[in-house]
Amino acid sequence: MEKLLKDALEMSKTKLDSYPDCPNSMRSHYESGYHSTSHTIKKILNALDVEYKVCIAKRNLTHRYLMLMDDFEKCNKRLKDFYHKMKTEPKESDWHKTKVKVQKAYENFSEAYEFLRNQMAIAKVSETKDFKEYLYRNFVITRSNHLKKYVVYPNFKMPWHDFETAVPFSKNFRCDTLYEAKYEIDTIVMSIFAKVSGLTET
Repeated sequence: MEKLLKDALEMSKTKLDSYPDCPNSMRSHYESGYHSTSHTIKKILNALDVEYKVCIAKRNLTHRYLMLMDDFEKCNKRLKDFYHKMKTEPKESDWHKTKVKVQKAYENFSEAYEFLRNQMAIAKVSETKDFKEYLYRNFVITRSNHLKKYVVYPNFKMPWHDFETAVPFSKNFRCDTLYEAKYEIDTIVMSIFAKVSGLTET
């Protein structure tokens, strides 16, 4: 699943509706910071060139030269940070299109959305000396103290009405931690909704 769609599906409907069309409202800030820092670096390099000649004449590094070098290193680090953040921010138009598509899917497939969004907290439903069972997003997470692994499978006690073909009933899997199980279930649920609502073809 492409990243922007995955990011949008990870949000609740309320959060998505209130989220700005441009998730990269900081993009202009990063661009401004990048260009401003680039200009500052040029000024520092020019000053370093002049001060280097002073150091040659004095045959020793001056305090100003060392200060300028320190400023250069700090600005260079800041420049790289601005560049990285600027490049990793998604484009506004791409995010806007994705947000609108997901909002429309939430509206047109409200029952599917509500069903697949239920039980957002991991709930412990039973526990014995040798066995624990949890429920999360209509998936069962079980753990045997003997196996030391979490086994995950769809919750057959609550029917996946209208989702029979989309739910991977045969895809039981094991995880080392509850966090890993939650992550895998989240990914499956997002994929199911994306398929049911037509956000993705596969």
